[in-house]
Amino acid sequence: MACLTKEEKQHTRYTKMNKKLLLTILSLCYMGITFAQDRKVKVTGDVTDFETAEPIIAATIQLLSLPDSVFQTGATTNFEGAFELERRMSLGNYTLKVSFVGYGNAYRNFSVTEETRRIRLDSIQMKTDAFLLREAVVEAQMAQVQVSEDTIIFNAEAFRVAEGSMLEELIRKLPGYEIENDGTVKYNGRAVSKILVDGKEFFSEDKSIAMKNLPANMVKKVKSYEKKSDFAEMTGIDDGEEELVLDLTVKDGAKKGWFSNIDLGYGRPTQEVKYNIHNLYTVKGMLNRFKDNEHYSVILSTNNVNDKGFPGGGGGGRGGGNGMNQSSMGGFSMAKNLGEEVQKNKYQFQIGGGVRFFHNDSDVQSQSASETFLTQGSANSFSNSSSLSNNESFRVNADFRFEWRPDTMTDIIFRPNVSYSKSNNSSNNQSATFNRNPYETLEDIVDADDPLDDSWVDTLYNSRINYNSRKSLGASENTSINGRLQISRKLNSDGRNFTLSLNGGYSIGENYTKSASTTRFFQSTTRDSTSIINRYNATPSVSYNYNARAMWSEPLWRATFLQLSYQFSYRYNDNKRSTYNLPEMMDDWAFADLNLPSQYKDSIDHELSRFATYENFDHDITAQLRIVRDKYNMNVGFSLLPQHSRMHYQGQSVSDTLVARTVFNFTPTMNFRYRWSKQTSLRINYRGRSSQPSMTDLLPITDDSDPLNITMGNPGLKPTFNNSLNLQFQDFNVNRLQNISANLSFNSTLNSIVNQITYDETTGGRTTMPVNLDGWWRNWSAGTGIAYNTALPNQRYKVGSSTNANYNHQEGYVRTVTAKGEFPLATTHSITLSERLSGTYQNDWLEVTMQGTLNYNHVRNDLQPTANRDTYIFSYGPSTNIQLPWWNLKISSDIGMNSRRGFSDPEFNTNELIWNAQVSKSFLAQNAATISVQLYDILGQQSNVSRVVNATMRSDTWYNTVNSYFMVHFIYKLNLFGDKESRKEADKNKEAYPQLPEGIAPPMPNGGRPSMPRGFTPTGGPGMGFGGGFGRM
Repeated sequence: MACLTKEEKQHTRYTKMNKKLLLTILSLCYMGITFAQDRKVKVTGDVTDFETAEPIIAATIQLLSLPDSVFQTGATTNFEGAFELERRMSLGNYTLKVSFVGYGNAYRNFSVTEETRRIRLDSIQMKTDAFLLREAVVEAQMAQVQVSEDTIIFNAEAFRVAEGSMLEELIRKLPGYEIENDGTVKYNGRAVSKILVDGKEFFSEDKSIAMKNLPANMVKKVKSYEKKSDFAEMTGIDDGEEELVLDLTVKDGAKKGWFSNIDLGYGRPTQEVKYNIHNLYTVKGMLNRFKDNEHYSVILSTNNVNDKGFPGGGGGGRGGGNGMNQSSMGGFSMAKNLGEEVQKNKYQFQIGGGVRFFHNDSDVQSQSASETFLTQGSANSFSNSSSLSNNESFRVNADFRFEWRPDTMTDIIFRPNVSYSKSNNSSNNQSATFNRNPYETLEDIVDADDPLDDSWVDTLYNSRINYNSRKSLGASENTSINGRLQISRKLNSDGRNFTLSLNGGYSIGENYTKSASTTRFFQSTTRDSTSIINRYNATPSVSYNYNARAMWSEPLWRATFLQLSYQFSYRYNDNKRSTYNLPEMMDDWAFADLNLPSQYKDSIDHELSRFATYENFDHDITAQLRIVRDKYNMNVGFSLLPQHSRMHYQGQSVSDTLVARTVFNFTPTMNFRYRWSKQTSLRINYRGRSSQPSMTDLLPITDDSDPLNITMGNPGLKPTFNNSLNLQFQDFNVNRLQNISANLSFNSTLNSIVNQITYDETTGGRTTMPVNLDGWWRNWSAGTGIAYNTALPNQRYKVGSSTNANYNHQEGYVRTVTAKGEFPLATTHSITLSERLSGTYQNDWLEVTMQGTLNYNHVRNDLQPTANRDTYIFSYGPSTNIQLPWWNLKISSDIGMNSRRGFSDPEFNTNELIWNAQVSKSFLAQNAATISVQLYDILGQQSNVSRVVNATMRSDTWYNTVNSYFMVHFIYKLNLFGDKESRKEADKNKEAYPQLPEGIAPPMPNGGRPSMPRGFTPTGGPGMGFGGGFGRM
């Protein structure tokens, strides 16, 4: 090869570079042309059953390019059967392939042209395929959770509960949910206001009926979302009045006719009890009809086991509650759509409501130890008390909802409500007050070790101040009628509308009490050593209210609205109390009834009797700007609140007096929501509210009916104003099956009302008067929480955590009688930390969960550092659910160690190993009958203790209950799905499809959609879940 000169080499190198440059330019031009031909296209549609038109959930969607059928992208349908695909596409022809187990594949062709940006396909209808049903192989695990827009959707069949469990036990297993001791249901720290069934109200706002009486196995999905007000649903403009609801979707089989559930249980305590309780029982019955356009429910129940609504499984203790309760309840609920469908799921007439009654007979025994924080240099006050009480109450409520849509632009809603209640109660209490913790001096006690024993003597410190014994009887009766009418009219399609709402209510009540109190004073030198007070109080009351609100909404420009409203409210309250002093000796007071001496009216106590009326005139002028965009929504505004109150009172200690007061408040509001995607969002809400003091607090009357607890009114109280700020973040990662939610809250109160306490060291009595605290930072609180749940790659394991932290700053006033000058300020700082960790393994027949919780309370009091406390309550342990389908046998067990530390009473610092277990056997056709044996607190170690802490005191209380017992249940499910012909056809299907896998239903007689197989969801795409689970009707 000839050698090239230097110039020739350089020329060759330049030639090669030019060729590369030319190729690069040509490539870029080609890519530009190709890219220019690509465009971002969004394809949407929905998938339904060919015969029933019901949405098909979790169907697999595949986008294929033609003619070679190359896969481009995919998705799955959501819980409404809808799907959405978005990607860059070249010009050409495409096809969508839709598949779902039990159905033949469906295809839909379309083309992408130069103008194509969005394609909305007609509904894709799928037909069942019997051969595919017989050949179906279940491999995947059922999804636990899905996010659709602002709605969190839980698949109830993926969460296993013991046979016969009620809804409450299912809700306890859902991530983010918690149920407090008083029955309050919370999701991510927010209280749930209503429970809906298929979007319709179920027994109005009484959540306990659904929680304790709806069987968990009838629920298909549980949705959590913020339900807009009636006004916002009609106008489409958010008024900020959302409420968090829990919406249940019942299984498809339960929508075909009537179905019922009967639960009979009998048991006995397994530990010796001192409450004369030997026979335990529970009876529940329910009859339902849930169809698309009508719901009917009848519920009856009675029990004497403080029924929590769950028969077994789960973690922690069972039973519990305060006292022994015999309770009965019943009710009827209905919802029905009538007339034509004027909009989607909106009919010309919609009616709903229900009637419910309750009867409760409770016997409560409690023991309490409390400490009052006094000024530095003074000994704190310690009190111990014991109480026995009985309360029998009856209550009936009726509320309904009537909605009429004369046309698509008008909506009229009327909500009437009537309630009646009656109660009788009695109590027997003993209490004692000390200037030293009695439990620290027990070794110095001569005659007794019970601080409440009348013979208790402290020879070393002489620490006892008083001893009180009190008996009381009471009776009350109340009736109320309320109603609300709302008329909304859309004036055009751009958002201009007008709404008028009218509200009114009337209530009347009577309350009577008779009490006998004996108090012994051990250190007082200024009064008698013994005080005996026998009194009778009659307190009738009448109140009524009404208000009117007019609201106008005006579109300003694209997706921006101005909302103006004016509201006038009037409230009237007539409250009287007549107090009579009765003879000291009344033959043990004949405490069987409220009978009184014939001349009792001659002994009226004019000092304690009062006659008062209270009127409020409130105006609310509000302006709000609502901005709606694809990524965010924002609502900002303010309210002007002129308020006028007038109180008229008279009594022996005060002349006929009229007090009038006018105040003016300014209330800003702000709601902001930003969406990164349908699964990720941030919400920020701020609201200010003004509240008036109660009439009881305003009356300038001293009530010394109880010489140890004297109360005084304060006519100078000012209204309070509360600031509330909340931030919420929600993210659901479909690919990783992760759910993350976080929240941050802050609350502060201007002119907050607190108690000013004066403590008498010689008698142990206290005088309490409500006063205002000036400023924003006197009483405030802040909190944060984060919940995280995820599935591990194989989807049989799942882990979760919930972390919460709260800080409370509380101030109050307390001093002794001998102290001079201003009241010293008592400030309590409390920090509460809680953590919950869980891990679960689940397969087709076994579920094992390990769970641990920790609650830490850190309390510091500036007035008395010696009163500082750090308490811990923690628990940990496993729970197991075993299902043996070949024997129709289920076994559930949970065992946990519950521990307390830091309580003032040493008896409350305990370690309790709580073990519950259940075995159930199903039999008869379609497993309609079940017998279960349940054992609660097998080791007999559970107790019931609570703690309350505020700025001036802390209290630890124990309540009686039967925790250790067994129950035998017989549960029968009678399902009357469809008409006679449908049931006959269903029987034929059993013979026609003998090889169907368990959990797969044959084609419905009318071509309907088959039920989901056990543990099945299609692989891939949104909707894949956190683990297995099953459950059939």
